Amino acid sequence: MVSSLWKVNDLSTAFLMIKFYQNHKQENLPVTKALNKAQHWLSKVNKKELNQWIKDNQISLDATLNMNLQRSLNKLSDHDQPFNHPYYWAAFCAIGE
Repeated sequence: MVSSLWKVNDLSTAFLMIKFYQNHKQENLPVTKALNKAQHWLSKVNKKELNQWIKDNQISLDATLNMNLQRSLNKLSDHDQPFNHPYYWAAFCAIGE
C-alpha cells in the first residue's frame, strides 16, 4: 500500500502514481523501489522532460487541469523543475510488500 502523510497536490500525485505504476509493473521493481524511483524522478524532472513524458504516455488531463498546468509551466524555463520541492513527493510511503 502507498499512502501519504499529509494532504498532497492532486496533479503531482497523479504524475507520481503513474510513474510509480510504470516502475512497478513495466520494470518489475518492488513497491518500495518503484516508489522511491518515482519520487526521485518527480523531484528532478524539468519542464521540457515533463511535457515530453506527458506526450509520450498520452496522459490526458481534464480541460481545467490541463489549462492550469500549462499556465504554471509557461512561467518556467525548460530546465526548471516544477515539482522539486519535497511537498510534491515526500509525503508518500510504502507499507507492506
